[in-house]
Amino acid sequence: MRGRRLLPIIAFCALMGAGVGNCAPLRLKPHIVNDPELGVEAFRLLIPADWSVEGGVVWRANPTRPATVSMRVFNPNGIEQIGVVPDIQCVWAPTLPAFGFRPGSYYLGAEVRTAVADAVTALRTIVLPRYSAQLADAHIVMQGDLPALAQAWAAANYPGVTQARFSAGKIRIEYSVKGVPAEMDIYGVMGGWTYPLQGVPMTNWSVECIRYSRAPKGKLDDQFKLFQAMAYSERLNIQWLNRYSQVKNMMVQQQIEASNRAVELSRYLSRVNDHISATIRQSYETRQAALERANANFDRYIRGVDRYQDPFKGAAVELPSGHHNVWANASGEYILSDDANFNPNLGSNRSWRQLQH
Repeated sequence: MRGRRLLPIIAFCALMGAGVGNCAPLRLKPHIVNDPELGVEAFRLLIPADWSVEGGVVWRANPTRPATVSMRVFNPNGIEQIGVVPDIQCVWAPTLPAFGFRPGSYYLGAEVRTAVADAVTALRTIVLPRYSAQLADAHIVMQGDLPALAQAWAAANYPGVTQARFSAGKIRIEYSVKGVPAEMDIYGVMGGWTYPLQGVPMTNWSVECIRYSRAPKGKLDDQFKLFQAMAYSERLNIQWLNRYSQVKNMMVQQQIEASNRAVELSRYLSRVNDHISATIRQSYETRQAALERANANFDRYIRGVDRYQDPFKGAAVELPSGHHNVWANASGEYILSDDANFNPNLGSNRSWRQLQH
């Protein structure tokens, strides 16, 4: 939920296998995701201008991770879809069943279940079965580990947890959507750590960063550039992080009971201070820097982004790779194309300048 850098509006040739001769621009626009519970923007990202969005920030009764994201961005005229589903927080101790917390129940907002071996196993045995009702006749055709992603995710999100173990991976499935053969890549990161609690080993573990990309069979690899561009464009709002951190700390300290959680949370939110403390700011900046490294490591894995210098901003931007001609204007828009004859200044009332790597 997992911010990243925000890129403004982008236009570039369709990523679904279009060639130079039949290149049709695909416009990406910023989409703001608001959190109605905290009353502020949570994050923003780029989406195709003609795609639709459903979902957003979801709050739940989990003191250590009270907010998550459930959202899909999809082509209303096709089956293409990119999205994120809620992370799965779990806990296990040998004594929990004896106290009435059997596997499948909830303890302090976390699912009671024994930890699995790695991220790929979690995707196969937990994530995929959880959503299998929506994936008719789905079967796994590929799987693999992503150790660089696991290391980067741990550094970005758990910098103070030194004894935890993390793994990352993906699976690819094939199934049918509206009678059309489709493929979907599902990504996830698994992390966990064990500590003694009154002499009993307690394990907290989770499956996080659960994202997916779906396209017609044979088109999924081409869509990966769009998947990556959207992920790179995500930008967390520091005001939201500030409020969320205060609420989470309050929930951890007080362990709000289900019967009065809504009332107490409402009272607390009315007193939330918008002042950003030095600790929150440092945490935010450290996380942003770590996510920069995470994206760089992921980029080396998928090799789908090029870096350009934007003269209007005086800063670098990262855009989908594989395009020879890139322009920008003072309004923060970008155009990417492989068509040597395409000139955005023709018939435009805006001044476009070509960018260099």
